[in-house]
Amino acid sequence: MAVYLNLGWICDLLVVIFANLINKNLEITPMATRRERSAQFIRKAVAESMIPRNQIANISGLTNTYIKDLEQGNIANVSRDKLLKFSTAVGLDLESIDDLLTVFDRAKLKADDIPLFIENAKKQKPSNSVHTARDFFGYELLLLATESLSGPKTVHTNHPTVVLQPEELRIAFREKAPGHHPIHNELRRAIGRERKANLIRQLAKHDMHHYISRQALENYIAASGTPRERRLKAEHLMNIKRFVQTYPRFKYYLTDMEIGFNFLIKYSKNKLGAERVLFYTHDISLLQGEFTGQITGFYTGNKVIIEQFKKDVAIAESKAIEEFRDPANLAGFLTKLVENA
Repeated sequence: MAVYLNLGWICDLLVVIFANLINKNLEITPMATRRERSAQFIRKAVAESMIPRNQIANISGLTNTYIKDLEQGNIANVSRDKLLKFSTAVGLDLESIDDLLTVFDRAKLKADDIPLFIENAKKQKPSNSVHTARDFFGYELLLLATESLSGPKTVHTNHPTVVLQPEELRIAFREKAPGHHPIHNELRRAIGRERKANLIRQLAKHDMHHYISRQALENYIAASGTPRERRLKAEHLMNIKRFVQTYPRFKYYLTDMEIGFNFLIKYSKNKLGAERVLFYTHDISLLQGEFTGQITGFYTGNKVIIEQFKKDVAIAESKAIEEFRDPANLAGFLTKLVENA
């Protein structure tokens, strides 16, 4: 009888131990699955960015080893700041960033994250790789990252200086379709304000040269569809006039040449410093329709590409209209455009 009782007690104990093991496995499996999901997400983001890991590290400020550990699922607790640095370095859109945060068990994006986006962009280092943007917020972060490098810059566009647009115009006529991410517009407003503040800071020490064809400037105001749009565009041109008159380093040139594309070159403040070029191609309005998700633009610190764009600047400079090199004549022309609108 004693033997049977002991065997029964042992069987009961084994049942309890087995049940505990099962429960432990059930608790461990979700964690292991989450780590694997996070690792897969990181690997996919790196692969789709087509940027080498060491360049992602350079852009984001994270180490190459840290990113490799993320790819292998070796880090479970990743800070929100590091996730945002990684996400902008590989060019994720806002919805994908939400997915990234979720897989790392973080809350989705909120307005409080906007300062992090801006600070991360300002701290980005130039990379020899091509870093692309596929939406408005990403495109403007690339602009902010490029413009934040200390030194002179040259801009070559077929539209007036966007950073001097009235905020109402930047958002009202350039916003994504209904259903866009909740922080999208607020983020773009914040980026725009920081870009303008950065422009004023830079003009205290460095020149900005902006080339635009006379025809493009005339077409800009003439293409206004409503009285409201015309009023805002007129205000935009008056902002440019005010900067021309207020900041001697803000140099605006009208050319007699229609340009094929738009770009910005950020020169180094010294011969050994980093330079960067940002090229943007599609008309912004197209990116709200058939071209949604296509490349808005890219930037790179590749010296061969930068030197090629410097040759384009020389061509634009040779086509500048002499009459409007005089700031007073340019200011008068802008005033006349507004009055005739």
